[in-house]
Amino acid sequence: MRLGRIPPGWYLLFLISLYAIVVTFLWRSNLVNNTGLMADSPASAIILPVDKLEPKQGMWFPIPGVHLPERDYYLPGSLRNYRSGVNQGFDFYADTAGIPIVFGTPVIASQDAVVIRVDHNFQEASEEDWLTLMNEVSKREASEQELNILRGRQIWLRTKDGRILRYAHLSKIDEDIQLESEVYQGQVIAYVGNSGTDDGVKATTRGARLHFEIWEPSGSFFGQGYALDEIRAMASALFVGP
Repeated sequence: MRLGRIPPGWYLLFLISLYAIVVTFLWRSNLVNNTGLMADSPASAIILPVDKLEPKQGMWFPIPGVHLPERDYYLPGSLRNYRSGVNQGFDFYADTAGIPIVFGTPVIASQDAVVIRVDHNFQEASEEDWLTLMNEVSKREASEQELNILRGRQIWLRTKDGRILRYAHLSKIDEDIQLESEVYQGQVIAYVGNSGTDDGVKATTRGARLHFEIWEPSGSFFGQGYALDEIRAMASALFVGP
């Protein structure tokens, strides 16, 4: 068969195959150079440390699959109806976040970060003490110490850009995560609960939610000083998935 009579499709197939071989060679070489792993290592063995991960643009939602709360009441900057002051974060409930959120739903790290607080040994306040506190903060703004009681079990992360991410009302934190642990974006770090709430102090599983705060390096919470419609627009640009 003369070369000129080879069907054109065979030329295209040859070029595609050549491209695949070159890309595969370059990928294998890059894997060895950047991680020190053999290119034929099993995929399950390729676990990259945090400092080897490629930086990702944007922040992930703390629960995979959720969207911004539909109600403005669950956005940072909204007024609280049970205490003086404003909300400092996002509240994710099943009825406003787009997916089922139940007690024990996994919570993930929104960005690569270092753990700076982890409440493995959290103890609920007694129902009597909780009601007394709620009566006090209905008359005045709560102190940071009082808010910590009301946030329940928490884990705080510090991102590489200096932000502090606070996860609150958790039922449990992954037991392998300790103070100064490095976590990667998407890693399961904790589970939804109701700690610090009226349902939590009664030892029920009702009222499951996640409270999620983003604190800027300046010391202000995300959206502080902005109107709620502006905060919603800012948050829509901030979160990129998953």
